[in-house]
Amino acid sequence: MRSKLAAAAMATLLACTSNAPGPSTEPVPAGTASPAQHPDGRTPLERRRDDACEKVGAKATQCAAEDTKRDFEAGKITKDQYAQDTNEQVIRKNTEVYVEKCKKAEMSSRQVRVMEVCMKEETACGPWQACIANMQPQAR
Repeated sequence: MRSKLAAAAMATLLACTSNAPGPSTEPVPAGTASPAQHPDGRTPLERRRDDACEKVGAKATQCAAEDTKRDFEAGKITKDQYAQDTNEQVIRKNTEVYVEKCKKAEMSSRQVRVMEVCMKEETACGPWQACIANMQPQAR
């Protein structure tokens, strides 16, 4: 059975991905590090993306858990499904998988900014999910 938490978290991640070309992965020769590149090899945008992915991953699974609770209370899922989907290990694993995939996703600076703004401005899950939907890649 596919966890509702995993499905919700992955749906949010799919909204994140872009077909835009990512930053160069070519190594920078020693002693010639670009001012835009951090000593760990990540660009400022990649560092911002990774930080935002951590926060968005936690929020996505929190919101999915809230949705699961509402579904249980409404009789839409069984007690066993509820227990499985809200198990702390399942939640932690879903967050880890989300964050790992999110950090590998190529994103524009606009998409990273959407994550940052949504995390700062929206605390309730409904408005946050609507905000995050703005991450969809824009037509060029």
